[in-house]
Amino acid sequence: MEMGRLSLGSRRRSPGALMQVKAAPAGLWRDENRHAAARCGWFAFVRPPVRYAMNAYARILLIAKPDLHHAPALERAVRLARRSGAALHLVVFDHRATLDVVARLRAEDMRSMREIFLRQRNAWLAEQAEALRAQGLQVTTEAVWSAHAAEAILAQVGACAADLVVKDVEQAPGLPRPLMSALDWQLMRECPVPVMLVRDECQPPRRIVVAADVLAGDGLNDKLLRQAALLAAIDGAELQLAHVFDAMAPSAAPAADALLPPGIYEAMRRTHEEAFAAFAARHGLPAAQRHFLVGPTAPALAHFAAEIGAELLVLGASYRRRPGRIVIGGTTARLLDALPCSVLVVKSDGAAKTLAARIATPPAPPGGDTPWTRAA
Repeated sequence: MEMGRLSLGSRRRSPGALMQVKAAPAGLWRDENRHAAARCGWFAFVRPPVRYAMNAYARILLIAKPDLHHAPALERAVRLARRSGAALHLVVFDHRATLDVVARLRAEDMRSMREIFLRQRNAWLAEQAEALRAQGLQVTTEAVWSAHAAEAILAQVGACAADLVVKDVEQAPGLPRPLMSALDWQLMRECPVPVMLVRDECQPPRRIVVAADVLAGDGLNDKLLRQAALLAAIDGAELQLAHVFDAMAPSAAPAADALLPPGIYEAMRRTHEEAFAAFAARHGLPAAQRHFLVGPTAPALAHFAAEIGAELLVLGASYRRRPGRIVIGGTTARLLDALPCSVLVVKSDGAAKTLAARIATPPAPPGGDTPWTRAA
């Protein structure tokens, strides 16, 4: 799974006339259209067109924190469920390796301790569900004991027919800010439905950025825009469309390092600009919502999101095979670790179909034992 479908596109001052975008030195980025618009006084964030309204989510799967604390993802999922009318399924996935040691000694003690362990989590979930049902939400809960959290979560996605997964990005000890965990990466690679990873925030997003690869022809860009527009409509947020042109201009590097002759570079840039303008126009996005960035993709997007104060970045993931494994692109990995905001990862239809087929039947571990135990 190559998760690097990132691009940000140019906007036009007037129909048929693209504003020229000046290349930035390596390691930097520029959005000349935005700066010029701000100088002219007509740059403004605007909300998505009404025609983007679509069916809201039907069921949201919230992966609650095992420490049973309120967290940003819980608040985010509750707001989405309240505003969209979706059912909310709260699940705690947990496991304690120390209890496995007990299991080697006495299986009966293991079962008893596991039941107590899950009972505590179910009691907390029941409290949350009761309060949310009193607000008119449809809520179900479940505690799952599993040494294989990713497999258990994916099985839960299929079992409850979730169409959105919401999870916190964990704050690791000793680190200044939350970083993606191994579980986060696995879900981004293997979950067939959109995955929202929430950083430390409690307020709904006010600005949502869509990172689109306008030269891709698999329909993923349309899907990204639909997902982002749905969230923007739910939260009343501002929607911004972006595309990154990542080729280095000859003037931005020493002659020995220039990879593209001037003529080829300009032709490539025009191709990207025109494709982006056509895509944005087809979806009715005005100039104020279009951004064409030039520079390395990961820092360009991260810098742009931070500069405009975006709370959510929507990006795509397409299926790409490599021998024996599914991988996340290096550009996307660097971007996700550098992002100052939450992220929504959306799979292409082809990738989603392939991944859904994989989780249709939960994997069985050696010996035939069930890898997780549920307690509703």
